[in-house]
Amino acid sequence: MTSPLPPDPPNWTTRRVGKDEELQCDRCMQRIRPGGTAYVADHTDDEFPHTAVYCSVACRHFAERPDTTYLRDDGAALAARARAGADHVDLASAYDDVTVLHEDLPIVRGKIADLRAKAEDAHPDMAEVYRKDADDLQAIVDLCATRDFVGAARRVDALDTAVRDILGQRLYDAIRALAAVQEPAAIDEQDLFDALKDNLSPQAVAAIVAYLQPARTSNPEVDRQLRWLADRLTDLVGGPEQLDRLTDELGL
Repeated sequence: MTSPLPPDPPNWTTRRVGKDEELQCDRCMQRIRPGGTAYVADHTDDEFPHTAVYCSVACRHFAERPDTTYLRDDGAALAARARAGADHVDLASAYDDVTVLHEDLPIVRGKIADLRAKAEDAHPDMAEVYRKDADDLQAIVDLCATRDFVGAARRVDALDTAVRDILGQRLYDAIRALAAVQEPAAIDEQDLFDALKDNLSPQAVAAIVAYLQPARTSNPEVDRQLRWLADRLTDLVGGPEQLDRLTDELGL
């Protein structure tokens, strides 16, 4: 368990950005939008007086306390890096990834609610599409909530492109980065499946699974590995129901 940080110093404050203000973060140089929150560190009493402005708690924390060895917002990412046996924990990166989760997952939850609302009023065929998209996104949100980033990354990469776009590139990148922390081999594995997805049609993947599933050998370990591959390829085409539809189309 990580130790708590000491309290914020009194020179750390926040303020709302005015609608006509033009501010940018002194750490990451990103624009701070009007109406947003500016995280301020007042150094007017220092030898070289100045006021630093940041776009997030993360940027202020790592600019003002670069030697800190704990995450204020969520110790899970740091613990995951320690479990992965990393020689060096990139705290700023881990903190930023977790901050993205806290900021973007509520937005995704709102989009899930919108999809379910659309399903209520849509034609039955489209209603089923909306419900499936909502269920797929909810599964990813639930996996992130339990800090299973490896599982979340696999579910994200199995999504249709249009549904993945609902998550947004920033959240997609954060999930994959945290998955790499938890299980470094997982991303290498995902690169393999990305290559299969880019070069094989869903029908071709379904055909491979159809021949893998009944395969049996005299070696139980080989059988286990074949089942694992069949399961991963099933996820790649969108799950068991989609696999059944594709194999029916192919007459398998």
